[in-house]
Formats: sequence, C-alpha cells, structure tokens
Amino acid sequence: TFSVQDAFHDLQFSLQDLACGVEVNQGINAAVSHCLENVRLAVREALKDGGSYKLLVTGHSFGGGCAMLLRLHTLISNSWGPIISRLTNVDVVTFGAPLVIGSHDLVGGGKSIVATLHKECRCYVHQGDVVPRLLGSKSG
Repeated sequence: TFSVQDAFHDLQFSLQDLACGVEVNQGINAAVSHCLENVRLAVREALKDGGSYKLLVTGHSFGGGCAMLLRLHTLISNSWGPIISRLTNVDVVTFGAPLVIGSHDLVGGGKSIVATLHKECRCYVHQGDVVPRLLGSKSG
C-alpha cells in the first residue's frame, strides 16, 4: 500500500460480479482495471521482437491480489488474446495475497476460468497471516 488510493482499494471488501460469471474483490479489481491497458501495451511492446517468452506475474499482499486479477482479466478480455497467444507460458506467484475470487456457485465459463487460475497460480501464505483470509461479501 503506497498511497491513500491504494489504502482505499485495500479496504473495499465487497464483491463485484464480472460478466464472465466470476465474483471478485471490488477494490482490488478497481485498481487492476485502472492500469490494465497500460500493462497490456507494455507486454505487447516487449513482444515486438518476435521472440518466445514466458510471463511471470507476481506480487505480495495487495500486489498479489492484483497479480491474480490481472491474470483473470487476460483470460476474459478479447484485447489480450493476441498477446497471450504469443507467450509460451503464463504463471502467477503470490505471497500473502488476500482472497480475490469469491464465486462458489460457478457455472459454464466462470468454472473453467477459475480452474485455469488454480492451475497457473501458486499462492504462498504464512500460517499466521490474516490478510489472505479476507474477502468480504456482496454488497446490496
């Protein structure tokens, strides 16, 4: 948490439904959505040389939640398709990240998206850390 805005996002524990059928932490999703296009453009720029690359997205605490939701957005957004198809692998590693996926009754596409996240993501949590156990509830 580096700014007042980050603290605001940290404290938004309500869940938000995405069009793909997945519930996510609203505050962290707002932070990711704010920078998503800049990240996409940076990755596209890095791939201009035509080489073969793996992408590792990582973060600690709030940054780990952002890493997980960034990967989620790359799976559900058409604008990421051409970029992701040029990568040989995408991995996410988080350390002490809060829970960011809230759906328990997934159907259809949401179920396969979350299955992909579980396959690609490694989440490390210290047994005494309470942050990874925080998610919140739906508002409204």
